[in-house]
Amino acid sequence: MMGNNDPYLIRLLEASVNYYSRSFSGRYTNWKRYYSINKSFAQELKKLKTKDKSIKILDVGCNDGWLIYRLKTDFDKKYNLEFTGIDLSETNIDFAKKRKEYFGWKGCEFIVMDANQLNFKDEEFDIVICTEVIEHIIDPLLALKEIYRVLKKDGLAIITTPNKNGGILAKLLRFINILSLGIIKKKKQAREEKFIDEKELPHAPLSSDKGITGAGYSHISVKSKFEWLKIFEKIGFATQSISGTASMLQGDPYIDEHRILFAGAVILDTILENFPFSYFWCESILFELRKK
Repeated sequence: MMGNNDPYLIRLLEASVNYYSRSFSGRYTNWKRYYSINKSFAQELKKLKTKDKSIKILDVGCNDGWLIYRLKTDFDKKYNLEFTGIDLSETNIDFAKKRKEYFGWKGCEFIVMDANQLNFKDEEFDIVICTEVIEHIIDPLLALKEIYRVLKKDGLAIITTPNKNGGILAKLLRFINILSLGIIKKKKQAREEKFIDEKELPHAPLSSDKGITGAGYSHISVKSKFEWLKIFEKIGFATQSISGTASMLQGDPYIDEHRILFAGAVILDTILENFPFSYFWCESILFELRKK
């Protein structure tokens, strides 16, 4: 029987009341982010194309290991992959380890570690993935420098983060919705039901395991594509590609009510993802960075 303070019970309870996790547009957003990472990851594995030699991958801010387990499921049979996941939250890492033990996963380990101080030797990893993490850090330059350091020469870093000037379509649709009295009424109802506005969350560095689950803090380092490119260049990365991810429409109660409109946006999203300016439409952006 789980106690009232059991972190895993609390994790399930938090997920059950979180609108974004139940929203069908939110689910599409999460799927699109994984689809984009998977695509970049697959292309890099083909470039390395080896079964005999192990390929070492680091997931910075791995949460409960969900990304590592999905990538292992998709690629383990074809490649010899060794995953390492690090996260600042002891609860997340403990949860990841329990999943590993329960399913009997091999070739992966999980460590409590700060992204700003990676306890690995120089040039240890072939691929480093960091998805939806750097926007939670006050000075992301520190974490990115560490990613550069532990990445092998000519290795690939796959970074996803919110796009400050992206999501044009979503911003337009929400503006139109706000003009509707019905939507305004629904917003009031949403507040009464305690849907949390991101702006109301504490603006603090992701540097300690606060609370029971250690879920982290709000977005405190959201930047535009151009701002990130300057940072990457300063560190020494060569930007290999830039693309939009996480779809054009993030999940929220208002977008979910316009299913036909959302369906059209998904079709448009599928078309636009093949163009180099796809990041302009998407609320998140994916960078492929090569270590020179």
